[in-house]
Amino acid sequence: MAQRWYSEDAGGPVADLDPVFRDGYAPALHGMLKALSVVDPQGPPWGPVWAHTEDLLDQSTELRSTDNNLGPSFNYRVAPGVTLYPIMQGSVHGDGSRDLSVEEFFSHAEILSGQDVGKVKGNAGRDPAALALQDGGWIERAGSALENTRASGRSLSEYGRLETLQVGNGWWAAHWSGPPGSVPHEAQARCSTINEWYDHFRASALTVLAESLTRFGAIVHGARFNLNSLMGACVEQLEKFDAQGEVSPGLSTGWKTYRGIVDLATAGPMAPFTITDKMIEVLQANGTENLDGGGFYGTLYSFLQKADALMHRTVDEVDTLIREMNAKFVIADADLHAPSWTGPAPGIA
Repeated sequence: MAQRWYSEDAGGPVADLDPVFRDGYAPALHGMLKALSVVDPQGPPWGPVWAHTEDLLDQSTELRSTDNNLGPSFNYRVAPGVTLYPIMQGSVHGDGSRDLSVEEFFSHAEILSGQDVGKVKGNAGRDPAALALQDGGWIERAGSALENTRASGRSLSEYGRLETLQVGNGWWAAHWSGPPGSVPHEAQARCSTINEWYDHFRASALTVLAESLTRFGAIVHGARFNLNSLMGACVEQLEKFDAQGEVSPGLSTGWKTYRGIVDLATAGPMAPFTITDKMIEVLQANGTENLDGGGFYGTLYSFLQKADALMHRTVDEVDTLIREMNAKFVIADADLHAPSWTGPAPGIA
């Protein structure tokens, strides 16, 4: 069996990534990129390289790891007039291609690492149906606390203790120290609107927060899954191109993706939902992507374009989530007349 031209590497830019990437396809991709960023004269096995020929009748081309002796007495890798360059040194192609760096292939994964949205069970691979949460991390704990607080109803808190300060309550007559006969209208009105907010706005606000946290966690998990799947497609396509003697420029490796976040509904007005379950429920596993072909460099460049598009889509989803959350709060705030402490006090009917 032929020796593989690269070795998986979980160090360097991979070491601090989320476990989804470290336990997924990032180490294999990292090992490939390291091999494709140098020309190793020691072999076999030789890594793929770009061969530039001085003979105008011959065409510069990418050499696969198996491309060595092209004839009984001709070794392409040491032939006169042939200069070898790393695959990732695109500037030598003469067509405007740019040089690629190993680090830039993990910048997207770095952005998607560090958010405490929990862990998946094992390596989800590239099958959306296999994505199962082991726990929801901080997002689950915060969301569950919000939902449990909402479902528990009104509790004795600094807001609950203001109940005695409602407009018309006898507490004011018994405790007011102002001039005899005076009525503390402004203080009563402000306390009444606090109670109104607490009684009517609090439950819906806590639900909005819990749902928003859950949807944010789902967005991050979906983006991580998609990027790890893209890494896997890139590794597969590079191996496929290296193994096949003739590969058409239209070679394409497909990969499944989560696309978008569906609506999230609670289990009921007084029943908290399970954040971990809902975080995966709200992901739509109905998308497919194709990684463009065209050799080693073309595959790598397509990866970067797809990863950029994935990140733009993720940012758009988060922005949409924030706009929807703000809209829900604005509507509730307008309907319930939440008190403004810098404006005039509400009137007393």
